[in-house]
Amino acid sequence: MKVSTFDLNDFEKAADPLLVGEVMSVLSAMPLYVKKSDQAGKQGRLIFDPVGANAHLEKKLIRRKWASKVPIPKAQQALGTDVDFGKSGHLVEVQFSNYPFFLNNVIRTNVLFANKTELDGMGRIVAAMIVTKAKLFEASNSTLYYEQAMEQTRFLVGGKTVAVPLRVIGLMADRGTTISSILTHYHTPRYSRTVVHQDRIQVQVGDEDSHLERPLLKQV
Repeated sequence: MKVSTFDLNDFEKAADPLLVGEVMSVLSAMPLYVKKSDQAGKQGRLIFDPVGANAHLEKKLIRRKWASKVPIPKAQQALGTDVDFGKSGHLVEVQFSNYPFFLNNVIRTNVLFANKTELDGMGRIVAAMIVTKAKLFEASNSTLYYEQAMEQTRFLVGGKTVAVPLRVIGLMADRGTTISSILTHYHTPRYSRTVVHQDRIQVQVGDEDSHLERPLLKQV
């Protein structure tokens, strides 16, 4: 997939380019994960599949020796019990959920960084990456998109709230392009994580709907 990045607080100076490269290569090689929506107004339409995307990233990063579900010390669990991935001081959060969870990730990561907290399997945070999806992809209602994450981060940094070296990453595509995709069918469409089967398909991101802010995802 195409990726876009937004860096803050001297991320490139703080981060190890080899570890950043591991994450970016996994994202660039990733197919688009989609499922059929059952939400009112978009039933049957293809939308971004966060469960499939998360499972893919977990599998690929663990192969590269990234720790998964890194526990946070109990004294600092007010905003969650673990972080998604970590390796040698580099933290990765994958945030495809509702938009308030992004701020949770940023603030929690910044507190752990400021406190020089030791995390099992990765040590102290020296740099962080948060993976999001672009607004371009139709998705479940109220889920975070990359452009929104950038604005929220700018706001926090402008108020000198965030100091951790941070890269916000957006999964992107160009309108009219066709992307290699995986369509997942779940036991129940909305909340199930139980996979019935998956199909490899080609998905076009918009075509004759250039007037729409979010173009339709169409199997071709």
